[in-house]
Amino acid sequence: MTKPFILLFTFLLLAACGQDNSSPNAEDSEPLATLAVDLQAPESLEVNEKATLQAIVTYGNEEVENAEEVEFEVWMDGEKGDSEMIKASHIGDGVYEIEYTFDSDGIYFVQSHVTAEGLHTMPKAEITVGQPDVVNDTDKNKETEQHDDGDREEDDDQNDSNHSDHHHHGNVSIHLDIPEKLEAHDTQKVSVQLEQDRESLTESNVSLEISHKTEDDGLWIDLEESPNGQYKGEVTFNYTGEYMIIIHVKKDDLHEHKELTVTVE
Repeated sequence: MTKPFILLFTFLLLAACGQDNSSPNAEDSEPLATLAVDLQAPESLEVNEKATLQAIVTYGNEEVENAEEVEFEVWMDGEKGDSEMIKASHIGDGVYEIEYTFDSDGIYFVQSHVTAEGLHTMPKAEITVGQPDVVNDTDKNKETEQHDDGDREEDDDQNDSNHSDHHHHGNVSIHLDIPEKLEAHDTQKVSVQLEQDRESLTESNVSLEISHKTEDDGLWIDLEESPNGQYKGEVTFNYTGEYMIIIHVKKDDLHEHKELTVTVE
């Protein structure tokens, strides 16, 4: 073998080795850490039985001991607008908990709202309390007798999945403006207009609680007030299908909700 050929072979071999050593190996790259919440709640309870509700919070493989916010929201089926929000206590090892007593028969929902590591997640659980199938005959009669115009208008509101909607709580009007066509993974601009006694309701805290009907995709977005009295923000939907949007409005002793459904293509 001639000397020039040996030198060329050696150079090519070293170059190949260097390329192999420097090329990234996708299998060796570490996955991005995610915020996970294991919501612990009993499936059934007796009326007036005290329950311990827990959220076990982890980020990647680490327990989260300094979550920015952990709250439990509790409501009876069909009464989301009257939900109760309770701040959780941190008991260590990434566990945050509350104790709660359900004082009447019914189907209840518990949703933990967790903010940590710059992320927000809100898993939900269902609890059967007592005998929810036992319906008071008086209440049932009241439901079947409600046929006045006001009730028909409220039913129309609940069945309407408009992307631009009005809703009245007492003397407060809540109007959500969101694009008619929504596509997954696109950032959409949204705004909320508030009126009280036909005047703009300013200096309020307005948030959007957004959850997919079937996927574990929860968002909590705080809107910013603009000079014209609107509350604006941006949202990105990660899945196609139906999303529930709950508008939370807080100002002093005022706390109102508005619920609607949107479809993402």
